[in-house]
Amino acid sequence: MLKITGLGVIAFGLWNMIKILMYVVIEKAAIYEMIRDSLDSDVAYTDEKMNMLYLLSYIIFVVVVMLVMVFDAIIRLYVGRCAILEAKGIKKGNAYLVIAAVMIMVSVLSMVNAVMGFKPDPDTVIDIISTVLVEITSFITLVELFITVRRVR
Repeated sequence: MLKITGLGVIAFGLWNMIKILMYVVIEKAAIYEMIRDSLDSDVAYTDEKMNMLYLLSYIIFVVVVMLVMVFDAIIRLYVGRCAILEAKGIKKGNAYLVIAAVMIMVSVLSMVNAVMGFKPDPDTVIDIISTVLVEITSFITLVELFITVRRVR
């Protein structure tokens, strides 16, 4: 069971990467619009300079999102790999359990954020429901990881 939960943590890391990549690609126009709205338009730049500023801001946004995505994937890979090794009988420390506890808290906050941001808009209902379902499943996997480690130890 510990090996399965470790693989589950890794799988959710891969899913998170796919989800973020899809969001950045599919929602490019929405992201670009958000950047355009957030930048000060009272500055007397030419349209060409403003377009370059928007593009540069978009590129910076994408790079930061990708760095966070990779960091998240590495953390999930570490936690999952430690669980798999412990399932094989190789004693691991408690560091990965502390990281898993932080991941549980982030998962709970993400679920609360998705529910609080719920608007009865037909365009976003499916997105919010799927986000909450995936977060609940990730949460259950991480809790099961703790339960299984306790039983193994």
